[in-house]
Amino acid sequence: YFKQRVNYVIKEREWLLRELAKIDGALPYPSDTNFILTKITRGGLSSSTVTKRLRKRNILVKDRGDHPLLRNCFRVTVGTHYMNETFISALKEALEE
Repeated sequence: YFKQRVNYVIKEREWLLRELAKIDGALPYPSDTNFILTKITRGGLSSSTVTKRLRKRNILVKDRGDHPLLRNCFRVTVGTHYMNETFISALKEALEE
């Protein structure tokens, strides 16, 4: 069971990384964990603004932008495929708002 869960998280993480990389204004960093660190690169937007916009859509991510080495970054935990799709859709909306 454990190996099955690990393989599922790895598969979803790779899918999530590919989808994040397609979004203009988001730069995901490679990960070997169950979360992905992503930098907001769209001018005029901060990670805290995007985090708040996502929260309004019932999507919770961890804003890491207050750390000097992680300026404008947030981290998202890899979830189920449905959760990951919902997150990607909400992030696109939040970046365009």
